Amino acid sequence: MVGLRGVGKTVLLDRMRNDAEGSGIQTLRVEAPESRSLPAILAPQLRQALLRLSRDEQAKDLAQRALRALAGRAAVPARRVGPTRFRGGTLVPVVATLRFYAELNDFLPASRRQVAFVHHWDGRVSIKDLIEGLGVPHTAVDLLLANGEAVGFDYLVADGDRIAAYPVFESFDIAPVSRVRPEPLRDPRFVLDAHLGRLAAWLRLAGFDCLYRNDIGDAELAATAARERRAILTRDRGVLQRRAVTHGYLVRETNPERQLAEVVARFDLRRLARPFSRCMRCNSPLDEVEKRAIAHLVPARSREAFDQFQRCPGCSRIYWKGSHYERLVRLLAGASVPVPDALQGRPSGRPVG
Repeated sequence: MVGLRGVGKTVLLDRMRNDAEGSGIQTLRVEAPESRSLPAILAPQLRQALLRLSRDEQAKDLAQRALRALAGRAAVPARRVGPTRFRGGTLVPVVATLRFYAELNDFLPASRRQVAFVHHWDGRVSIKDLIEGLGVPHTAVDLLLANGEAVGFDYLVADGDRIAAYPVFESFDIAPVSRVRPEPLRDPRFVLDAHLGRLAAWLRLAGFDCLYRNDIGDAELAATAARERRAILTRDRGVLQRRAVTHGYLVRETNPERQLAEVVARFDLRRLARPFSRCMRCNSPLDEVEKRAIAHLVPARSREAFDQFQRCPGCSRIYWKGSHYERLVRLLAGASVPVPDALQGRPSGRPVG
């Protein structure tokens, strides 16, 4: 009967009763509500049946022995074996109270957001499997508390535990209390999934190291992030639930410019930005170059209008302060990425390739 609840129990009991009566065995019928274990339900009924049977001279000794055994079983308290509870030989669901904070609530149904809620399950489960079973990727979590104590992803949740989950803190260090993830990435570098090409270009515009290919698969994405200590940016929650992934973020916005603002805020990138220092096409850091060295590669009007140029050592594209420079400055400002005054005259126009 272990693991059977509700209607499953009733159906099985009906089948057992029919088989028994077909063999001439006396049976008794008992309702089995969900909230009570089967031994607790059967004990009073079985005791009454044994008392009646004990008045039969032929069955007296056997009935009295059964009554003594039943009394002994009733006196056995519930016992815990790891996170699984047994009472009277029957598996009882494990129950814990959980509370998710800040943006972790985005992964939960509305009824479980911003509140503590009770969750129950059968068997042994790690805290990592528990939270991911609820839809929260482990990469979004930086601190887990079980009954007020910091725990790791391998912690086995016990009956009655109170679990609190906090989001990733990339902007400041909580290493003294966090045992969940490796240390925050102080030199933020990213690898983006195939759906975030424009975001990759805008992050490079802000000066951040971003790998991007429009044909990269989930397995390669995870392997690259682990090998090069990069944070994954993705629109696919499943990518972040891979065991190999330690740092990652599920991008919520769909507009690339709003995505840039979202990522800058989430990883506190404002102070680390170096606008117009990286190639938007291939991600290489740009080199200053003298005008005479690239004069033959630049349109005549641009050669006359500008004196500062940059060249990408990776793809050989040339950058200068073109007509769309002000629009790019406004785009960065909209994401809270300031462009220092010293950069206002730096080349940043469209590439020549």
